[in-house]
Amino acid sequence: MAQVTFVVATYRRADALRSTLRSVCGQTPGDWPARGGGGGRGDARAEAVRSLTDPRIRYYNLPERFGEQSGPNSAGLHMAKGDHVVFLNHDDLLLPDHLARMLEHDADVCFGRFATATRIEKGEPVFTETGPRATHLSALFGSSPWAFDPSSFWLVRTAYAKAVGPWRRAAEVWRPPLRDWLLRAWRLRGRFRFSGTITGLRFLTHALRQEALYDAGAPEHAVMADRLERETPDETRAFLEARIGGGAGARSGWWRAPALLRRRFWAALWLGFGVDRAALGGRLAGGRKGALLETLSRQRTGAPLPAAPSLDRFLGDPEAHRVL
Repeated sequence: MAQVTFVVATYRRADALRSTLRSVCGQTPGDWPARGGGGGRGDARAEAVRSLTDPRIRYYNLPERFGEQSGPNSAGLHMAKGDHVVFLNHDDLLLPDHLARMLEHDADVCFGRFATATRIEKGEPVFTETGPRATHLSALFGSSPWAFDPSSFWLVRTAYAKAVGPWRRAAEVWRPPLRDWLLRAWRLRGRFRFSGTITGLRFLTHALRQEALYDAGAPEHAVMADRLERETPDETRAFLEARIGGGAGARSGWWRAPALLRRRFWAALWLGFGVDRAALGGRLAGGRKGALLETLSRQRTGAPLPAAPSLDRFLGDPEAHRVL
């Protein structure tokens, strides 16, 4: 049986984290360890983990706050064992058969299909679209910066992920760390696959509230975590697909051909010579690395990204930073 390590990057949002981990605990097969990691005060998050009473889950508090996923994801990848790794956000949920469905694909990186909740009605999340928004990695050179977000629904071979290496900090790269890591993974020329079955839930509903995003509660996550525990995965998918109306997928047409050719051109430069359009454009425009994540950090947490956080202390002795 394949063993999968879940790496969960978390910051505040203990209630969303609890629902996310509930969905992990319901996975079949169940041979997995989870490594949760975050920075700053983690009492509420630790209590969320403790309340689940599942010995497969471990929680680590990084000695420095990163303000982004790159630090916790790199720490978790360093500790990852077994066959596969999942970089799971602290506010995304997995249907119980997510792992089983993803493991059916012989891939170094498999992208799971997910439903996205964009509004709330009568206290319940309303799912209106599906992702990922593209099914070819050349979309990384397109106009949308979110084509393959989030990483929660990827299943990556552990050996392949370690060959790609740690996630780089936003201040070190011209692209957000997620897309920088995925580009580096693509350049290793592994097997990439896309699952056609909805097995994940993403929530954009936190942006609807007046509070700072990471201070707001997340009752809609608990609503769906309850549903996942009382329904079969097929029943949940029927519920989602009835509301989405078939879902949104990548579409093609003759009017898209010029954009497709441009993407393929930049993809060829990247795969063949390591030339990245974002780096060229950023330098020519006098841009600044990490600018997008800096803006998002201020919007979501009210705080800027730390100047130069380091994992050195943590990697020297991870167990010294284990809370649970």
